[in-house]
Amino acid sequence: MPVLAWWSLAGRRLKLHIKRVEAEAWLIAGMMSAFPAFLLNSLLLPELIPPGWDSFSHDLATVAIGAPVIEELSKASAILIFSTSLKGRSNGFMIGFSVGLGFGLIENLQYIAVALFGGPVDLATTTLVRGVGSIPAHALWTAIVGSAIGGYFGSKEMDTRTSRKIADVQIHLIDKIEGLGFDLDGDGLLEGYRGDVSAISNWNSDGHWTIKGTKQEVIDPKQDENDGRRSIMISLVAAMIGHSIWNALSLSSIAISSFLSLGDVATIMFVLSVVCTMVTAVIVITLKEIKNHSGANSGKVISK
Repeated sequence: MPVLAWWSLAGRRLKLHIKRVEAEAWLIAGMMSAFPAFLLNSLLLPELIPPGWDSFSHDLATVAIGAPVIEELSKASAILIFSTSLKGRSNGFMIGFSVGLGFGLIENLQYIAVALFGGPVDLATTTLVRGVGSIPAHALWTAIVGSAIGGYFGSKEMDTRTSRKIADVQIHLIDKIEGLGFDLDGDGLLEGYRGDVSAISNWNSDGHWTIKGTKQEVIDPKQDENDGRRSIMISLVAAMIGHSIWNALSLSSIAISSFLSLGDVATIMFVLSVVCTMVTAVIVITLKEIKNHSGANSGKVISK
C-alpha cells in the first residue's frame, strides 16, 4: 500500500502520462536489483569487516556504510536499463522513484519475514522502520540519481556525443568494407574514406561539435548547462550519504533503546518517534523534489 500510494502521488504531481506496462517494468527492475544487492550484502560485506569488531560496530559498518554503496549502485544500474526512455529530468526522476519503490518492496518483505521469528517487539519495530520508513527513503534516493541520469540522456550534450559516435562508426565501416575490395564511397580507390571528414562530422575552431546532414548544425555543449541538470556522480554520492544516515539512525534507535533497558512499550514509542522524525524529513524533501521536477519541460510526457 505505501508503494502504490507514493507512486500515485508522484505520478499525479509530475503530471506524467505513463503506460501501465512501463510502470510495471520500472517497479520490477527495482525488485530485481534487490537480489544482487542482497547477495553482495550477505556474502561480500561480512568478509570485509575485521573479525575483532563487536557486533554493533560490525552491523553499523555493514548497514550504514557498505549497504548504501552496494544498493544505490544496484538501483542506478536498474535505471540504466531504461536509457531509451530517459528523455529529461522529470521522467528520469519518476523512473528512479519507481525503481526505488520496487527495491524497497522486496527488501522490506525480506526484513519483515525474518522479524516474524524475533517476537512481537522485533516485528513491530521492524515493520515501523522498514515497512513505513524506508519506502519513501528508497524512492527518494533513487529518484535523485534518476533525475541526474535522465537530465544527461535528455540533454543536447548526449545527442552530440551520440551523433559523433555514429559518424565515427560510419567512417570505420567504410574503411573496413573498402579493405575487403569494395569501393563504397565511389572515389575509385580502395583506401578507405578519404573525403572531407567534416562532411560527416568534425570539430570546428570554437570547440563545438558540428554535425552535417542536409544542413549544418552547430551545437554548443555548454548551452544547456543551466537547465537544472545535476551531476550524476554528485547525485549518486548524495544518495549514498542520505541512505547511510537513514540506516545509521534506524539501527542506532534500536540499539539506544536496548542500552537504556527500555520496556517493550517504551522501545516501540522511542523507535516510533525516531521513525516519524526521519519519515517527516524524507517526505518534506521528496515533496520538494517532486515540485521542482514538475516544472521540468524535458521529458514532460513519457507516453499516452
